[in-house]
Amino acid sequence: MPSRRSPVRGRSATFSGIVTKQYAGDAPGAVFTGWGKRATATDPAYTPYTNVTFRGNYITQANTPYGCNGIYLTGVRGGLVEGNVIDRVGVSGVETNMADNVTVQYNEIMGTHLSSGGADQNGLDPDIGTTNQVFQYNYLHDNGDGILLCACNSAVKFGSVILRYNVVTGSSRWTLHLSQSAGTTADIYNNTFYNTAAAAMVDGGVTSPGKATLTNNVFGSTKDATFRLESSIIYTNNGYSDTLTSLPETTPKKGNPLFVNAAVTGPYGDENGPRLDTAANFALQAGSPFVDAGVSVVNNGGLDFAGATVPLGSAPEIGAFERGAPNIAFTDTFDSLPTGTLANGTNGWRVISTNNNISVVETPSATDKSVKLTRTVDGGGTDGTNLARLFSTPMQGLVTIDAQVMRNDTQAGWFGLPYVYNSSGVQAVSVAFARGQIHAYQGTTDTVLGTYTNGKWYRITLTVDTVNQRFDLDIDGERILTDATFRTSMPGIAKIAWYSNGGERGSVHVDDVRIARGPAYGQ
Repeated sequence: MPSRRSPVRGRSATFSGIVTKQYAGDAPGAVFTGWGKRATATDPAYTPYTNVTFRGNYITQANTPYGCNGIYLTGVRGGLVEGNVIDRVGVSGVETNMADNVTVQYNEIMGTHLSSGGADQNGLDPDIGTTNQVFQYNYLHDNGDGILLCACNSAVKFGSVILRYNVVTGSSRWTLHLSQSAGTTADIYNNTFYNTAAAAMVDGGVTSPGKATLTNNVFGSTKDATFRLESSIIYTNNGYSDTLTSLPETTPKKGNPLFVNAAVTGPYGDENGPRLDTAANFALQAGSPFVDAGVSVVNNGGLDFAGATVPLGSAPEIGAFERGAPNIAFTDTFDSLPTGTLANGTNGWRVISTNNNISVVETPSATDKSVKLTRTVDGGGTDGTNLARLFSTPMQGLVTIDAQVMRNDTQAGWFGLPYVYNSSGVQAVSVAFARGQIHAYQGTTDTVLGTYTNGKWYRITLTVDTVNQRFDLDIDGERILTDATFRTSMPGIAKIAWYSNGGERGSVHVDDVRIARGPAYGQ
């Protein structure tokens, strides 16, 4: 009997800390090269590592007083840190330094604390000499400090960072601390900050002509807390809890945010991956004064924390979420269905099996069933032998499509596993198993990604972004394609199909289908 594969949420590896550092020659007696250090943003000597990715790791320094940084990227250009759980580390969860073009996203960071004589205890820190940093869609909770912006070396007069769509809760000392030198810029918008203990919501400072601009952020608090006031920190159209009295805007938007459940205590991430869905408790409920109360931000990324299009209403929300929590559009394990032919309409499935067969079978077992599509002759027209979900209102934003598939036949004809269609019925994203190979289209080009083994289950995960017209493909939790382009424009997903047609022959098993708005991480 074919064995079941582990879920996509399984971790990549477990570490106590990860450091990427390019040689600079700045130690005593060393030959200075400047490879990992730059005096200006365009320093010609700067020769960093490139295209560095840390994905899907569990990092902890629990029960040691000597831990320091969960992930530290210095001397890097083109970095990506995503889908990690960073648990009880010292100093900083993720810190970038002397780095360019780094994106930090979809991480859960918790319990960061003072350690080894250091002064910091933050979830995130875009530090000295960092440019084009984007920190987004992270869930930071129960850290000493939420986010530290520490471009604090007066001799390094450059730096740029965007902080957006992060959820920051339970910080004990500072929620957001700015320590920025002249020449740096920070754009901080559509984050949700929730405070129960810290004396300051925004602290520190920015040396002019540096600038930090805070827009469309929710500052929720159970107690009064302070905001740093100076001309180089610009507050625009943020939302403030009634509990906050000394506000940094002359005509502030103020009231009860009406979070879904600000008292949430988990579940939180662990070795199995982040639980970003828990952060959805800080989405706004109907009646919140911050719904449709935001202002437009140019080049805002287009998606909120949960993968919804920004805006959904007449204007953006204030905070990290548009109109509530992520929603599961559909999930089906097939385990409760009777064995035998799958009728059209069962559990909302559109089933076309003309002259062929689509059935619920006891594979891998009687308690863990799957659907088998078998195509032996022509039939079904263009649809062919087809198992599909249709959406009368196309799904927009960031949508995750997840299913297990297995070939166990000798004909090995072309099966789409799956194909994703726009509202005109045109294929926009295509993954297929055929003749021993795994295929996917990148734009209009069919690419062979590798081979498959008969009798082996594969978990296929598509993360489809209809706003930016891109998709990612993971197979068994390993990223295979990143930001691949659609075959054709798809403003919304109208159909997802597992199928074969025409002269293709063979069979395939499909199981554990899940379609949801939002990223694959932590749901």
